[in-house]
Amino acid sequence: MREILFRGFSEDCTKENEIVYDNKRTIGEWVEGSLEIDTTSNEYFIHGVDKNGESFVYDVIPETVGQYIRVKDKNGNKIFEGDIVKAYIISSEIITKEVTYREDLAAFVVGGYPLSKITALRKVGNIYDNPELLEVEK
Repeated sequence: MREILFRGFSEDCTKENEIVYDNKRTIGEWVEGSLEIDTTSNEYFIHGVDKNGESFVYDVIPETVGQYIRVKDKNGNKIFEGDIVKAYIISSEIITKEVTYREDLAAFVVGGYPLSKITALRKVGNIYDNPELLEVEK
């Protein structure tokens, strides 16, 4: 079975107020793993395994949750929904846009272009940490 991976920002604290938990993991960061949604409380949780091989479960901010699009950029970085990428289009055009999911196509797109029209991607940030990267294109 194919793993479906998600990323979200931990609700435990903000970047301005980072704390260290057990000298192993900084809380208030991006976490990756499987997604669980508690529909009664509308809470979102990411379950995963950290770099030390230990399991974790974190509350994450629902608006920051994005699915891994099963594509890595030219530097080997995983690309998630909500990432901002520099995309090289078949027509030789280069755009800097957000990765989104289009229901009508049932596919992930970059600036409206389906992944099949893109020859290479380079992740430059995400819409939560680096929204100014998109303002340049407007």
